[in-house]
Amino acid sequence: MKKLGRDFSSSAPYVVPRTKVRRYGKEILRLADAYGRRLKPKEVVEEARSKKSPLHGYFEWNNLKAAQSFRLQQARKLLEVVYVTVIDTRTGKEVPARSMVNVFTEEKGRKVRAYVRQDDALNTPYYRAQLVAQALDELEGWCAKYNVYEELKDTIHEVLVLSRFERKKLFQPAKKSRKRRKATVKA
Repeated sequence: MKKLGRDFSSSAPYVVPRTKVRRYGKEILRLADAYGRRLKPKEVVEEARSKKSPLHGYFEWNNLKAAQSFRLQQARKLLEVVYVTVIDTRTGKEVPARSMVNVFTEEKGRKVRAYVRQDDALNTPYYRAQLVAQALDELEGWCAKYNVYEELKDTIHEVLVLSRFERKKLFQPAKKSRKRRKATVKA
């Protein structure tokens, strides 16, 4: 059995910044021990309610702001979970696909995140490259999440090799053909 170490990191640094992840991680493990090695989100919120809790600053305690934030999260989830039926061009079968996908777009000269129709994203090279990179990130994240399981060691190795190969292809500029075409003139 593997034992947890003392270093902490965040799989989502935009959610839990590196400067706070150790503090939060230690408190989460302390709470897990205090609650019999099982911890529910409700218990975390209750413990974090105290201003003395190391987790207190992570949460929004202003109910108006928290309510708006929660609605935005609900809207994101709604955009992520609605699927549409498409035809798989390889098999000809109907398969479910997300109707909207999250990408970076340009808005007033700035990059911002927005949801766009999946079909538009797949037909726009800038969006398509983002989605492929995102898929590779998720594959690598899956590997990081499950790398503690010896039973998956070989699978994880193969996935990482293939992911790195695909990532190199994604970010290499298209090669131009060196062959010159001979002009043929028909008389």
